[in-house]
Amino acid sequence: MEKIPIKQHYVPVCYLKNFTINNTNLRNKNILTNFFQIKDCLLKTNISIKSICTKTYFYGEDGLIEKRFAVSEKKWSNLLKKIINSNKFSLTNEDISLLKKFIIWQYARTYSYYDHTNESLSELLNTINLNHKNINLPMSKIIENFSSNIKLINDLKIAIIKFQTKNILITSDNPVLNLNFFTPKNCGFANIGCLLMLPISPNILAILYDSKFYKVDNNFIISTNANDVVSLNNYQFFNSKERIISNDENILISYSQNQAFIDEKIRIQNREKTTTLKTNPGSIIAFHNPFIPCLYQLDFIKLPKSTTSIALDIRNSLVMPRTYDEKYYKKICVALYIISNIKNDSLNIYAGKDRKKQLSIYKNFIEDYWNLKLKERIYDGKSLKNVRINRFTSK
Repeated sequence: MEKIPIKQHYVPVCYLKNFTINNTNLRNKNILTNFFQIKDCLLKTNISIKSICTKTYFYGEDGLIEKRFAVSEKKWSNLLKKIINSNKFSLTNEDISLLKKFIIWQYARTYSYYDHTNESLSELLNTINLNHKNINLPMSKIIENFSSNIKLINDLKIAIIKFQTKNILITSDNPVLNLNFFTPKNCGFANIGCLLMLPISPNILAILYDSKFYKVDNNFIISTNANDVVSLNNYQFFNSKERIISNDENILISYSQNQAFIDEKIRIQNREKTTTLKTNPGSIIAFHNPFIPCLYQLDFIKLPKSTTSIALDIRNSLVMPRTYDEKYYKKICVALYIISNIKNDSLNIYAGKDRKKQLSIYKNFIEDYWNLKLKERIYDGKSLKNVRINRFTSK
């Protein structure tokens, strides 16, 4: 009978091998790396990759999910080697599909995602019933529920960025960055502006991006921009759950000495996972997707110029799916109409004489993104009389 591992990795060894300080041809227990544990301000060097990013029976004692990941990790390991050893974009359609699955599952299989999911559900139920005990969904159930999300990234394009700089990329116990430069607080996989990034090695980054929104010059880019590496490492720091990981301990030391970053990281980690808005009658409870509340410019990816003139708070106020839906479009138009006619705005989100101009640019951009013909576009409120708005969700 095959033995089920007690310690189960939520960041696989085949990935961690790429951020080690000695020969990756050694047996796994002898392959070493360094990490900085943020909350405890603890720097550890020469640590076996077998001992980090694991939890006891994290995927369950039956071993079913652990075995499924183990089978996939053999293919993912070969794919990562292929990317690292290539000086051009050499991925086949099968490779692209494999890389997308690796990135999306690496996002979902972590302790960070497990914790966020359970904390969000607990906050929700505690809002409804103050005496409710905290939720503790098993990771196997979370993985099962997440499976439907995979199809949402099928349309995203892939690019590989190879950095030729003195600075090197770090990774973490939550290595997949889920960003959205269009709506930074709405990072759903189905949304316009979806951007997933994963460092493959200390000098290689893989990105999945919405090609109708972002401009990326090529599917294989050689970059000498050291500032991009610093920005990506900062993103990695704030995105981590407990620790950042690198084969260069000097980088970790620099973060360990940055108290302002550490304080901000802890503040981000302790923020509420839901928001409750009192209405009459009842309440609206909104879930927050995990997002990084900071934006660093990246040289290799460009945004549409028209969107940069729209205030960030306006962009964050609505969720925009990449796939056109007529009913949703009408709800968006109603919401924009309501926002444009707000006279007193205590939050100062929509204030200013150029509010309607910004909302008009916003609406036109969405319509252009969806390739709506002129006859399909809404120009007045006549067709919106019977449209009801209850909530906007982010997948």
